[in-house]
Amino acid sequence: MKNCIPIVVCIFIFLTFSQKINSQYKFSGTWKGFHITDSTMNETDELYFLDFSVINGLLEGKMRVETNSNQIAIKQIKGTKKKLNLVIKETLVWQTSPKKNTPILSSYVLKYNHDRGYLEGYKNDSSETGKIVLFKSEFTFNDKIKN
Repeated sequence: MKNCIPIVVCIFIFLTFSQKINSQYKFSGTWKGFHITDSTMNETDELYFLDFSVINGLLEGKMRVETNSNQIAIKQIKGTKKKLNLVIKETLVWQTSPKKNTPILSSYVLKYNHDRGYLEGYKNDSSETGKIVLFKSEFTFNDKIKN
């Protein structure tokens, strides 16, 4: 019984420390990255620029999506954060380039990768169509589309 006490204390300290790390990471800010369908190719399908804030587990902000066919959309986003997981939904398309006909609202499931410092995940909960990788970066979010 005495041998179990140090193990229980170590587990308690580990769980307390890991919860503190998870809750302290600041997700609010600007992120950019890409969607890639095949890691053997050096092409990306979409570029992402996000600017959002997270308060009490609720996420709100905006997203700019640029495709390799020069289509651009500016979207309002809302979502939730639970520990290191983000669920983001596009709620409104503010602007879109003239080439884009009907905008489709998407959802994203992202998880923070401690080892790399990236948000990684999938669009529309589908891992077969590729992976999204975002990294935190300081930049001025551009919510204008030049025609």
